[in-house]
Amino acid sequence: MAKEYIKGLDVVLEIKGSALDDFAPIGCLTDNGFSESVESLTTTTRDNTNGWATSIPTTQSYTISFTGILVSDNSIVTEPTLYVSHNKMLDLKRGRIRIEWRIRMNQIQQTGYGYITQISSATPLDSYVTFDGSIVGYGNITKIQQPEPSGGYLFQDDENFIFQDGENYIFNDL
Repeated sequence: MAKEYIKGLDVVLEIKGSALDDFAPIGCLTDNGFSESVESLTTTTRDNTNGWATSIPTTQSYTISFTGILVSDNSIVTEPTLYVSHNKMLDLKRGRIRIEWRIRMNQIQQTGYGYITQISSATPLDSYVTFDGSIVGYGNITKIQQPEPSGGYLFQDDENFIFQDGENYIFNDL
């Protein structure tokens, strides 16, 4: 069986928070990552042989990082509806609002809750303004395997279809 490699374009990070009725992708992402870790409790005693330490896993945690290109919002009051803008993420972070996140990759969907704990931007002289951020998880992660969709698209939400024709395209159902 041939290996099937996954492109970053196939991994979609979306969030839902205060005044966001449904999941929406973070606008103009160029990169996002997912990091899990577990704390451990040392169980080393004098009975351990040859000086090897032992431990057992305890508390689990995760962080979602993301990077994107800043899009100009025409008004600080008017927010786009097709994606979560940089301004909206700042509002969610500053308001300490717990968000719901979702990452979809092919037929696997992971969801959970978290807080946006960091947002920064870089303004190079001869390039686009970029931003970085991170979400720290709150509670556990739910992972589900979705059935293979019919009709040629990978998934559909209320407004968008993502098709697979060698490349992914997001567009509104007109």
